Amino acid sequence: MTTFTYRSSDNAEVYQRNASFVYSPEYTAPVLKLLDPQPGDRVLDVGCGTGALSFEIAKTVCQPHPVTGRRGFVLGVDLSQDMIDTASAALRQSGLKATEVYFEVVDAYKLERYLEMRGMLASFDRVFSNAALHWMSEHPDLVMRNIHAALRPGGILSLEMGGQMNMIGVRMALHRAVKKRGVDPIEVDPWYFPSPEAYTNVIQSASSHAPFTVLSAELVPRITPLPFESGLLGWIETFGGAFINALSNDRDRERAINDIISACRTDMYDPVTKRWSCIYVRLRVKAVKGGLHTSSSSSSSASPSSSSPRVTTPSNRARSLGIKQDMPGG
Repeated sequence: MTTFTYRSSDNAEVYQRNASFVYSPEYTAPVLKLLDPQPGDRVLDVGCGTGALSFEIAKTVCQPHPVTGRRGFVLGVDLSQDMIDTASAALRQSGLKATEVYFEVVDAYKLERYLEMRGMLASFDRVFSNAALHWMSEHPDLVMRNIHAALRPGGILSLEMGGQMNMIGVRMALHRAVKKRGVDPIEVDPWYFPSPEAYTNVIQSASSHAPFTVLSAELVPRITPLPFESGLLGWIETFGGAFINALSNDRDRERAINDIISACRTDMYDPVTKRWSCIYVRLRVKAVKGGLHTSSSSSSSASPSSSSPRVTTPSNRARSLGIKQDMPGG
């Protein structure tokens, strides 16, 4: 077996090779629709990665607002220098201007301080995040306070992240493989996959001043075929580094990988198509800072149908929708 350098998800080349489905139109269309960017909006993309979705958002917000004529912009932030370098290189080829979309290395735990230094506190119309916030497991409450500080009153937060039961089976196999070799899996597990109720509490507790109103919070289960060439091994190479790198030598790493793949093969590998699939469960949330959304740059509005957020859990969603199967692009 070939020995890989196992990473988290901060290497742009590995991410694009093994996890291109994260940015595929099929998977990102719902969360972009939830964001509903409008011409003239100022948008902060938290955990922007390679900037693929920042560019999509910029196509709309950089158009002039029909009344004020103001043009918006997108600021993409990510902790990974490699991701930001890749996004910045793509910007140079995109035809967009650096005033329309730009990228900075910023720690989400220190986002408020960064925005204060830039004079950008409470200035964004919308904050967006896709497939990033579940990596910020140490202090999700701090991240949410920083996001709250970024939004102007009436600003909208739209996000998608891993939710309760995300990667069920694979995560358990990772835990068992490293525990068998003397590593406490709880200590090295980098993920935060909350329920809608748990994350609603985090969002609503972010600030007592103009607190968030959660408009919707739902879990969306999705059968996700992994890239044919790399399969589950590629997924582990990209996302399993916190577990695999906690093992002390290559022999233990290779044996752990074999254990994980063996444990998952029965349910996740199709011998006919020779393809791996797994269950992604996404937590999709929309919230507004300070109550009903009244945008100065947009004629659109969003309002809750009642004083309580719409919370959808796996059981009641499954009864109404079942599990949706999509094929990733890229």
